[in-house]
Amino acid sequence: ILIGSTVTVDRPYVIVDQSAGSYRGTVYIYGLISHRTVDGDNVGLSIALWRSRDNGVTYEGPILRSPNKELISHPANSVVLSDGTLICLIAELDSKKRNDGYVGSQYRKADVNNGTLKVIISRDGGASIEPASKVNEIYYDWRQEATSLPSLAADSYSLHFKDRVYAAWADGRYGRTQILASYSKDKGRTWSKPQIVSDDQPTMGDGPNNFM
Repeated sequence: ILIGSTVTVDRPYVIVDQSAGSYRGTVYIYGLISHRTVDGDNVGLSIALWRSRDNGVTYEGPILRSPNKELISHPANSVVLSDGTLICLIAELDSKKRNDGYVGSQYRKADVNNGTLKVIISRDGGASIEPASKVNEIYYDWRQEATSLPSLAADSYSLHFKDRVYAAWADGRYGRTQILASYSKDKGRTWSKPQIVSDDQPTMGDGPNNFM
């Protein structure tokens, strides 16, 4: 992709629509991009989505979405559902609430989250992006940024759970880092209460930290 005069492209992901829907074969690239005002000032990083409808020869876009307030957006991977719906997972993190330890133990502020896990969705083959949907609050361990990116998966083929979407992430709300998972039964619009899926005990207090 010819990005032009932008300064930064970070954490790009590529996914191809292999569904049986009308957007089959569309290639998507999504990630962070820096962009400028008309005066040339850098306005920071935003989520960007490109699409190709000719097998990757040319690309349209990008569509840009900036984070709310002064937040840091960390994009995770994306999935395509059986009808061609594209869902991208992002963590909007608040660096002003940055902790160098665990929210629950060292700072005794388990009720203060470090950000929000969200999905951005395109249901029209990448022509537009809907307003973001909230997955859950996220309690971040900033010491482990590189190993704390969330992950997204989708069941696009089974009979009983077709198009159920799953999100998993490392979360520090329990005084140490645990792996949480949540699911959506309505193609990303709403999400279940998160459950701990890391299998070590006890839940609270001392114990191993789980990442990735």
